Amino acid sequence: MLSQTFQQHLMQPCRPCRAMVPFKPARLVPVAPSLPVRKVVRGSVTCNALESYMVEKLRAAEATFKELQMKMADPEVAANSIEFQKVAKAAADLEETVTTYRAYQDTGKQLSDAQAYLKNEVGDDPEMAEFARAEIAELEVALTQLQDKLRLQLVPKDPLDDRNIMLEIRAGAGGDEASIWAGDMMRMYQRYANRQGWKASLVSCTQGESGGYKEVILEISGSSVYSKLKWEAGVHRVQRVPATEAAGRVHTSTATVAVMPEVEDVDVQINPNEIEVKFARASGAGGQVRWDQPTTPVTLHHSHYLFMYG
Repeated sequence: MLSQTFQQHLMQPCRPCRAMVPFKPARLVPVAPSLPVRKVVRGSVTCNALESYMVEKLRAAEATFKELQMKMADPEVAANSIEFQKVAKAAADLEETVTTYRAYQDTGKQLSDAQAYLKNEVGDDPEMAEFARAEIAELEVALTQLQDKLRLQLVPKDPLDDRNIMLEIRAGAGGDEASIWAGDMMRMYQRYANRQGWKASLVSCTQGESGGYKEVILEISGSSVYSKLKWEAGVHRVQRVPATEAAGRVHTSTATVAVMPEVEDVDVQINPNEIEVKFARASGAGGQVRWDQPTTPVTLHHSHYLFMYG
């Protein structure tokens, strides 16, 4: 930006300048100040407001959360353990979003009160005005952070994100070094699970000849296990000098990882009248049935599901 003295010099140059060039008053082009980020004013709160459809979703989530809390307090629901677990799970899924939304509302009200105080009650006290401005700046930052958090929380979740998983690691190409690499990956996942507060249990394993594992199956249970580990599925490669390499050459080894979410137990009611049971006996020479033999093959036929088991 040009200083005031320099602007006056351009409009009325000094004698040496007029002697060098014919005097022509300089045409100053005003520079537009940098525009602030467009903000929406709601009430007396100035902030980057949430979209209307997001506010509607948040209000609906808060209303649903209140209904679920009332159901949990219902003696009939509390007496049914399966129904109570479903209601408690649904309430837990909404609790974080509702808590953030309520904090967003409280912060917006505090910001509105602080702006009204600065406008109407500060008067000529510079210290109180400075204190009010500092508080408004902090509240605006907090409100923006809560808005960003709410936008992320409203992203649709994978319904399997909260499931426990079965994690399978298999040694791929690379021989003994691949088995060692699979064992290293198993220990990495176990340590990561411990840091996350999860429980990692070894289900089965097949050890390699030179250390490590040819195959490992882990059961990992905890909060949001599948959401954090589902992208680990695939082929993992390592390039390094193996412990079994005498010449010091770099080898490439691989291991495959499969992440399978836990399947919920499903109760199936089967009517015994819909099942047909057939018994058979072994045949003798010439295809004749030997009635002295015990009944060995048994076939179950379900008429509704067309299911046969023999």
